Amino acid sequence: MNLLWRFLRKKSLDRDLERELQFHLDAHVADLTRAGLTREDALREARLALGGLEQARENTRDARGTRWLEDFVHDTRFAWRGMVRSPGVTAAIALTLAIGIGATTAVWSISDALMRRSLPIDRPGELYAIQRVGIDDDNYRMSYPRFQRFRTDLGDSVPLAAMAAIAPVYARIGEQPEQLQMQLVSGEWFKLLGIGAATGRVLSPADNRTPGDQPVVVLSHAFWTRRFASDPAIVGRAFAVHGHSFSVIGVAEPGFRGLTVGQSVDIWIPVMMQHQVGHRTDAYSSDADTEQPWVTQDGIHWLTLLLRSTASASATLGRRLEARFRIEQQEEFATRDSASRARAMRERLVLEPRPRGFSPLRESFGEPLRLLMAGVGLLLLIACGNIAGLLMARGAARRHEVAIRVSLGARRGRLVRQMLTESVLLAMLGGAFGILVSQWSASAIVRGVYSGARTVPLAVSIDGGVLAFAAAVTVLTGLLFGIAPAWQATRAGVHEGVRGIRDSSGGRIHRVPLGRALVAAQIALSLLLVVSAGLTMRTLANVLGIEPGYEESRLISARLDIRAAGYRHEQLPSIYDRLQREVGAVPGVKSVSMSLYGLAGGMRRTTNYTIPGRRFEPGNNGGQEIHVTPGFFSTVGIRLLKGRNFGETDRVGTPSVVIVSESWARHFFGTLDVIGARFGHGTRPEFEIIGVVSDARVNGLRERPQRLVYYPIAQGPQEYLSSLEARVDGPPSSILAGIRAAITRVDATIPVAQVRSMREVLERQLWRERLLARLAGAFGGIGLLIAAIGLYGVVAYSASRRRAEMGVRLALGASPGRVRWLVLGDSLLTVLAGLAIGAALSFPVMGVTRNLLVDVSPHDPFTLGLAALLLLGVGLVASFVPAWRASRIDPATALRAE
Repeated sequence: MNLLWRFLRKKSLDRDLERELQFHLDAHVADLTRAGLTREDALREARLALGGLEQARENTRDARGTRWLEDFVHDTRFAWRGMVRSPGVTAAIALTLAIGIGATTAVWSISDALMRRSLPIDRPGELYAIQRVGIDDDNYRMSYPRFQRFRTDLGDSVPLAAMAAIAPVYARIGEQPEQLQMQLVSGEWFKLLGIGAATGRVLSPADNRTPGDQPVVVLSHAFWTRRFASDPAIVGRAFAVHGHSFSVIGVAEPGFRGLTVGQSVDIWIPVMMQHQVGHRTDAYSSDADTEQPWVTQDGIHWLTLLLRSTASASATLGRRLEARFRIEQQEEFATRDSASRARAMRERLVLEPRPRGFSPLRESFGEPLRLLMAGVGLLLLIACGNIAGLLMARGAARRHEVAIRVSLGARRGRLVRQMLTESVLLAMLGGAFGILVSQWSASAIVRGVYSGARTVPLAVSIDGGVLAFAAAVTVLTGLLFGIAPAWQATRAGVHEGVRGIRDSSGGRIHRVPLGRALVAAQIALSLLLVVSAGLTMRTLANVLGIEPGYEESRLISARLDIRAAGYRHEQLPSIYDRLQREVGAVPGVKSVSMSLYGLAGGMRRTTNYTIPGRRFEPGNNGGQEIHVTPGFFSTVGIRLLKGRNFGETDRVGTPSVVIVSESWARHFFGTLDVIGARFGHGTRPEFEIIGVVSDARVNGLRERPQRLVYYPIAQGPQEYLSSLEARVDGPPSSILAGIRAAITRVDATIPVAQVRSMREVLERQLWRERLLARLAGAFGGIGLLIAAIGLYGVVAYSASRRRAEMGVRLALGASPGRVRWLVLGDSLLTVLAGLAIGAALSFPVMGVTRNLLVDVSPHDPFTLGLAALLLLGVGLVASFVPAWRASRIDPATALRAE
């Protein structure tokens, strides 16, 4: 602060200095005059005694310690005047930097919001989740009775709360049911997180005591604002959730969206209301009835348990929980077989720090984000190389100016500092525009991730952290692209600079070797970007070309929620028949079927099987099960390989039958000849296999075909089917409205989440591949353009410095073609050198993309060769114009100019 104060009072201090120096000078002159010297001699002697007034002034100013700050201000003013004198160059550099810095900041801001930012809760560093590890599928799922036992053991000294996974539900607020995102939480949840209410109150332990007896709901602030226009009278109002009336008791405080980053919760409901709202998400059961209330059953694992603890106490707390869990495991598996007991004993509990919450998007997008960050980093490096080449060309023209400064006493370090100030100021100008580019780019990327969503739950905004990152990148970028031009401009001697910048004898200056090295580096980095773009595009093409195992081209999928419409189990067969008949009567519909979760529905049900006479390792005896109506396989186009389809005779009271996929048959029996074989879920082989169908990717194109067991819905009439499939004759787009209208005619209260063609459903699942392909393609294209501009600039500058040489060559009889090839040859060597470096770098660098690629190697020679040819072609095109101009030089004009 004292230093800054001295700098701000510079003029006042200079005036004081002048008065003090004048006082000492006058006093000394007066003394010498009294001693007998003349006024002129006395003045001369006094000045000699002071050592020179100007030297005294400079020494005193240096003693203040503000010289570097004053130099910086002077350098900034000089740099600004230079930028104003060259508006074209300034604009080009600022635009290039805005793209590079903006893209880098955009990806970093998304990464910060998704991967690093702490939750907006009280003391997020003390939040822990209890995780089960040591099993095939590490998870957080616990039963509600276990939660109660842990809470009793820990007592009031350790806050403990439970929450279920976020699930979609339908609420009737207006005339039509609306889909909301619901989360079931225990009464201690809000208090544990330190979240209060904006109006009303939040849930308390009193709201979570008796199953089905607390029909209350807390709204999120965002939902309250969006749906109810922040109406404070909302407290006390009621609306129906899955046919049950719930009373609003409060609204959570602003900014809190839940603990799952990238997913926003609309309403929170007590855990005790699980059965009433029909929550069936993210759970697994063992010896339990999933159709009964879950909170009373120890065999249904569906809750994530959270607690607060300091880092020092977490280890002790973890050991207490582990000891309790170990006792429960021993009691539960005491009567099981040895393999099951051994597997259970491998499982243990750990306390997992969760200051950043949970996020499936974080897990699926973490690696692509790192790849994007590397891509924008390469793009920024290419931009820096381009700008450095441009500044080097401009610096060569200033060599005469620099030489004169050196001859007048300027130190080389001082000149380098002044030129770096120019570079940083240019970078700051580009960085200012880059902030705007980053905001637009980040919003565009997030909208691409949440394409079609009603709201975007990931908050990406310009805050202090983003601004600090952008500032750091800006300064580092300015130093990076400024150091080489500053070093080159100041390395020439005084004699060389004063007599001119042209030196045809040595042949070094006009060839700009450092500039060509920078261009070669740009070509190498551009090759990496173009190869990345090619690999991601080929991955997208490969995924789109995967055969799903069913005919999606003429298939329409409708997502329904019959449970939300209030239908009881005994009413389900009737509503299924009515829906299929009504939709089947729509013009253009050939056949209709229904299934439990449908194709590519995002949900699945898995279970374990036992085969008489066969043993499987625990964790290797599971499969996925789907309930379907007769005609499902013919409707969706899954081929029957052996046996028969389900028929009308496969109903309740008849022997239980199933159809299995070929992967299931080969895994459990080693053959497709399994017709008549039996298996079960326990010791009794209750199911008979009547057919084998071809494998299908029922969960999506990314996932390999699963081991599937299909059950006839008529033998499991209590299942709520959520998908309707329709095979159509014409284009699906022309029949979508008719199918939606047919469902409404059957019952307008049945919520319909979507009616889409199956091809659209599959393509929507490929948002990650599409986003990566688009961004990698954009980065590759921009990098290619910047490298081409850099190559053009260096070749054009080199050709202009060799103007006299070209004139002499043409005067001595060289053909224009020979001159063109001379320029193109130098350019071609630069491009080939860059391609060689880039190809060598691609082998270790592209290896990190392996997990993101599908059916293509990260070192694919075809992609690498195609990218190299593209860059070679772009390089030749960028070099042709300077080469053509060089061949059109008039020898007489060129020689006279020298």
